[in-house]
Amino acid sequence: MPKSKIAKPKMKRVKPKQKRAMPHFGKAPEELVRVFEAALKDFPMAQQKLTFGSPAAYVNGKMFCGLHNDKFILRLSPDDCEKLFAQGATPFMPMPGRAMKGWVTVSRAMLDDARELNAWMEKAMEWTRGMAKKRK
Repeated sequence: MPKSKIAKPKMKRVKPKQKRAMPHFGKAPEELVRVFEAALKDFPMAQQKLTFGSPAAYVNGKMFCGLHNDKFILRLSPDDCEKLFAQGATPFMPMPGRAMKGWVTVSRAMLDDARELNAWMEKAMEWTRGMAKKRK
């Protein structure tokens, strides 16, 4: 009797998962919180909340600016992101190597210029306001 050839299932080799560094959600420095609060006085329509332990501002249920650890972040259009990158801003990365699309970390120089910071916050709010309203 001839041997039947039965196909053996091939075992797929599974790679062990690499551990990712967990993001650190520390408190924002008091000085940065004061800058944030002073800037938000010009935006009474913004809803303020704590997000990951730091202050943030929302419009239509979506965050348009906030603090993350020691960073001031803004949500902007792709064109505005590029303009800010040219001025020394950097992509917002809540975890190393993981940039969030549409989010920018404001440069320290801009934090010292209240008028310029206010103008970029206005752009961030308008861009975010134009997005679809978040459903609950």
